[in-house]
Amino acid sequence: MREDSLNPPEFTIGQKLRNIHWFFVFLICLIAAIGIAMLYSAANGSFQPWASRQLVRFGVGFISMIAVSLIDVRIWLRFAYVLYGLSLILLALVEFMGFVGMGAQRWLDLGYFNLQPSELMKIAMVLALARYFHSLTMEAVARPTRLVIPLMMVFAPAALVLRQPDLGTALMLIMAGGALFFVDLSIARFLRQEGVERSKREALEALLRDVAGMEDEIAKWSTEERRQNKLIAVLSAQREMKAREATRAQAAEKETREAVKVKELVIVDLSKKCNEVSNRLKEFSALYDVVKNERNKYVNLIQASSQALAEMKEKIKILLNEVEILRNESLQKDMALQKERLGHGNSFYARDQLRVEQNRNITLEKESKGKVDQLVAEIDNLNALINGVEQEMLRLKKKMNLMLF
Repeated sequence: MREDSLNPPEFTIGQKLRNIHWFFVFLICLIAAIGIAMLYSAANGSFQPWASRQLVRFGVGFISMIAVSLIDVRIWLRFAYVLYGLSLILLALVEFMGFVGMGAQRWLDLGYFNLQPSELMKIAMVLALARYFHSLTMEAVARPTRLVIPLMMVFAPAALVLRQPDLGTALMLIMAGGALFFVDLSIARFLRQEGVERSKREALEALLRDVAGMEDEIAKWSTEERRQNKLIAVLSAQREMKAREATRAQAAEKETREAVKVKELVIVDLSKKCNEVSNRLKEFSALYDVVKNERNKYVNLIQASSQALAEMKEKIKILLNEVEILRNESLQKDMALQKERLGHGNSFYARDQLRVEQNRNITLEKESKGKVDQLVAEIDNLNALINGVEQEMLRLKKKMNLMLF
């Protein structure tokens, strides 16, 4: 089965509607309109009784046609055998349950409408044959044994339709099946011939490519031969030059050997010197170890001194902080002492002022005491005078009383 044709690209409903052959649909509508116009004319300018029914049938058929065109072809291929089997069962039921109409037993009464299964078989048979041939390869179509099943698929419904009897529909089924056979076999033959011609053409093209490749290879080898000849000439010249260089090299070799002998003597001397240098190097190595140990010792001492110096610096910082604190306290105490001294001086001054004030008060007290004594003496005098006056008044009062009485 060719899976690529069973998996067409997915289209939206809008894309499917745009892919419909609308000019063909227009022709169908035009033919239907002509037929409805003829029925209208036959009814003396009235839609009743034929034109209206035909218009309704055409509307239903037109909507069904558009709906069928929007259904994915894979669905029709999937249910082709099912539709064929159902149509064949309905044709068989016509033999037992069908009723006679227009001189033939071809209808099934389904209550709401009458069904003619032979009309369904026309579509179902075409779908089933298309499904069957679609599943075969080009080689299988050419085999006669592969045509037995589709022949039975054609003649079985044709035989049932002939028993109704309906010769026209049976011939249509046979012609439709024959047309599918012819088209499929013609396409298979054409594709087979096309495949043979394509294989021959591909073989010829392969031979031409091989010839062209061989010609290119020959041209390449010719070019390579010329290049190799040039290379041989160049190598011959180089060989002669190398021979002359080899002669010169032999002479140079003799000179080099003599020079090597001289160099060997120099090497012996240098070996002796190298041994002396090695011995001195060992001595220096031992001395270096001693110096290294001393250096490590001094490094450790320096590290310890550095650590002690860091500790001393830290202690000095602490002492400096304490000195600064003591200095601040000393300044504060000096300021307090100056304040105390100033207050003490003020106290001495106040004491002197108080002493002066005390002396003045003592003087004033003495003066006041003298004045008090003087006043006391005057008071005594006044008291004596008052007593004398009172006594005199008492005497005069007694005298006046005596005078009155």
